Amino acid sequence: YGGMAVMTGNTDAHCMDLQNSFSSIQYGMDMGLVRMLLLLVPLVAGIIFGAPLVAREIEQGTAPLSWALAGSRRRWLLGKVLAGVVLLVPMMLVIGLAAEVLEGALDPGVDTHAIFQNYLGRGFIEVFWALAAFAGTFTLGTLFGRTMPAVILALIVCLFVRVAWEPVMAREILRPMAVEDVNTYQPY
Repeated sequence: YGGMAVMTGNTDAHCMDLQNSFSSIQYGMDMGLVRMLLLLVPLVAGIIFGAPLVAREIEQGTAPLSWALAGSRRRWLLGKVLAGVVLLVPMMLVIGLAAEVLEGALDPGVDTHAIFQNYLGRGFIEVFWALAAFAGTFTLGTLFGRTMPAVILALIVCLFVRVAWEPVMAREILRPMAVEDVNTYQPY
């Protein structure tokens, strides 16, 4: 029949069983937990690396000694920030790549680089989330001088920002840009 397969009743049932099995994996509770973990890992990593860097030294009273040994506060602070970034970036690139591969496995046959589905939770965006959480919690730890209040406030702020980011971006930035493009379109 010209290269086209003839589907029999038995083959249709087998295909439906395979499709149902794949759908149960794709939309199951386990996959939901993995996706949630992939969204939260960059924030948690940024908080864990950022909050205690300065706050712990201030809390324990060792900051003045560290500043004296480093030569200047700026050099000491730059060394701390650089160490955090050097640890976070490669780790989050691996997490982002894993999220990208997972997205490709969940939607086979689709180029994940060409779609915006779950774009805020995969690829290099994971590095952005981790560095944003790191910068915010590093700042909170420096301002508070105590680790636990900085971690608690950072968790609240990071989760709020992460949940609100996509709806706000879609409503406030992307929609007006799309309307602007439609209004400026001039056919030849």
